[in-house]
Amino acid sequence: MKCPKCQMENRERTESILAQSCLNLGLLYKAKEKKDKAKRFLAEAIGLFEQCEADVYLKQAREALASLGEAQRCMKKEMNQNEQGNL
Repeated sequence: MKCPKCQMENRERTESILAQSCLNLGLLYKAKEKKDKAKRFLAEAIGLFEQCEADVYLKQAREALASLGEAQRCMKKEMNQNEQGNL
């Protein structure tokens, strides 16, 4: 049986790999001009990078999504999350 700390580290690594995979797929679909798929994977990557606190990748994913015209939606979501945290 693995210790809880090891299980948590494995989960964090798995989420980090998943987030990077989503980012790469989002960028691939963006390059292929498949906006809907790109948006879906970039949004997923953003959520995962927020959980992992991977700021550099988070910025990259947000910029890619913003270039697809989704900047306002992301900003609204972030503002709503911040407001809920302050309640």
